[in-house]
Amino acid sequence: MTSQNELAAMSWRSWMAFAALGVIWGLPYFFIKLALQGLSPAALAWGRIVIATLILLPIAWRRGALGAVINHKLAVVAFGLMEFAMPFSAISLGERWISSALTGILIATVPLTVALLSRSFGLQERLGPWRLAGLLLRNAVSLVGVSRFEAQTMSEQARLRGKPVTVIRNGGTLPPPPAGTVAIPGRIVSSGRLERYKGHHRVIEALPHVIHDVPRAHLIVLGSGPYEPELRELARRLGVSDRVTITPVPSADRGAMAAALAKSSVVVALSDYEAHPVAVMEALSVGRPVVGYDVAGIGELVADGWVRGVTPGAPAARVARDIVEAMSSPCLVDPAEVPTWNSCADQLAQLYLTSAGRRARPS
Repeated sequence: MTSQNELAAMSWRSWMAFAALGVIWGLPYFFIKLALQGLSPAALAWGRIVIATLILLPIAWRRGALGAVINHKLAVVAFGLMEFAMPFSAISLGERWISSALTGILIATVPLTVALLSRSFGLQERLGPWRLAGLLLRNAVSLVGVSRFEAQTMSEQARLRGKPVTVIRNGGTLPPPPAGTVAIPGRIVSSGRLERYKGHHRVIEALPHVIHDVPRAHLIVLGSGPYEPELRELARRLGVSDRVTITPVPSADRGAMAAALAKSSVVVALSDYEAHPVAVMEALSVGRPVVGYDVAGIGELVADGWVRGVTPGAPAARVARDIVEAMSSPCLVDPAEVPTWNSCADQLAQLYLTSAGRRARPS
């Protein structure tokens, strides 16, 4: 494990580079503030342009680039006015009322401001939440995803341009179930908040088919939420109300969750979307077989051979067959291989140290 002192530390090179960046970026605006004591904003702006011209003009002449400038003189003049003369004058004028430090910060936000305003000037490409997030994510030192699926989605949707995303899976740590806890024959558990996208209704729809093959089959739904009335009504219409129990487990009571999962014959997770399902990891950590939708983060666990996969949209009878087969099968992964929250935290700590320019110690 890494220490708090190491987590708080950065290498001297990192601090020096950070300080140099701040000085180099902020000095021009500090000097503008000083120059305004004796010059008007317009004179200061044109003075900056003249100095730059005297430096760059001989270079352009030596490289033979002046001909292209003359051929496009109107465009060059318009560009110079819009890109230099007007902004330089506005910056100098603004610094009569605000500090040079605030000026530097505001100028640094120009790329983000332009991206937001560009939609008002005919930008056809949709600028959604992912694109906006990409403006920030591309400048991050390190990026973390909880699954390969999430890392790929982040890269594609935020257009990270090949920037790597480190995958650190969620942990599945639960305390050991009470001594003597065994799986109850026929018990199916579906765990998670009671929302439609969580797919509890799909397990209820499959239950009559399961009962046909396993007469003592019954379902325990662990969770609470706004979709509970619809789930109870569905169970009533399908004639399985007496086989469906919906009960919440306090989030802080990890022992109760461990016991509830350990008593299952199979845990079923048919969510439309999970970046990386903690409920599935918890079921695997107590050695229970899992049947899950082969999509998103659950699909990744199917690909790894940890979860028995169900094709999204499969009919209830097909889902039931997978559930029945899993009931008589062992867990597909050794619980010792399931990440814990301690291992997750340690990986994050080591990534932080590496990002801060320090060499992480072995765990």
